Amino acid sequence: MRKQLLLLCVFLALLVFGCVQTKGEPSSPQPKNNLGLTLQMPEQINVGEAFNGVYTVYSEKPSRFYLLVEGSKDGGLNRVIQTVVLNVSNSSVNSLNPFDVNETTGEFVSVDSFKSLGKYTFTVSAFDCASLEKAFKINDCFKIKYDEIKEIPPSVSASGSTAVILHERVDCNIDDNCFYEKLSTCSPAKVETDFSQVPKPESPIRFLLTIHGANGTNCIVNTFVLKYPLPENTTNSFEGAEMNCSVPQRDREKDSFILNFNPIAERVPNNIFWRCSGSYVDLLKGVTNSSR
Repeated sequence: MRKQLLLLCVFLALLVFGCVQTKGEPSSPQPKNNLGLTLQMPEQINVGEAFNGVYTVYSEKPSRFYLLVEGSKDGGLNRVIQTVVLNVSNSSVNSLNPFDVNETTGEFVSVDSFKSLGKYTFTVSAFDCASLEKAFKINDCFKIKYDEIKEIPPSVSASGSTAVILHERVDCNIDDNCFYEKLSTCSPAKVETDFSQVPKPESPIRFLLTIHGANGTNCIVNTFVLKYPLPENTTNSFEGAEMNCSVPQRDREKDSFILNFNPIAERVPNNIFWRCSGSYVDLLKGVTNSSR
């Protein structure tokens, strides 16, 4: 009897010790399938600028997911932009498309770039296809309409926003005084040229002068050539050419400062061959050398 009582006491002690040890261990249940979703997009872009936004789906195990992409503008209601079914074995990177409002239906439609100012927000939700197919008793989750799953919580979701703004633009046409007065507020200035409308070679040179971001720290200066005396069969090579010009602060503050675009006057101060570099300057050097 005494021996049985002793064994009973030892058993109870071990049982209590085991319970205490088990209770003291932290509980950290792991999900069956580690799933992640991230959005990457610029904080702000200009109207009409290319939008490079993406979302990435991560999955520890190969799985199929139903993706619901929604958008809103200036805090308004979310509207569906896109639905897609993805097979994800590790990760999948997908583009976010800019959207606009269809004035007739009020629905959001995908466009090549944002057309109006505002704050545009994307929300991407991922649903596990196996769970949806089981819930809706179908064999392909792609057959599910997006409005049927609105009340079902997603496996994971993420949101991100881009502000679409409009940089100040100054059109000086062919007014040199306007152009260089505004240019003095820019540092640095990038000069771009467009030769797509160059007329006959015997015409004199004329420029259209435009500045983007006139009061900012980085201005884009467009010089559209209206007329330019180039040899025959050379105008096409200048299309899309551009140059970057470095102008000292002391010169940019002068009202009389003018960049000299005459390719013959290479030794003239502030000539583009001294101040500028880029494809336009290289092409112009070639034309100048070949015409001498």
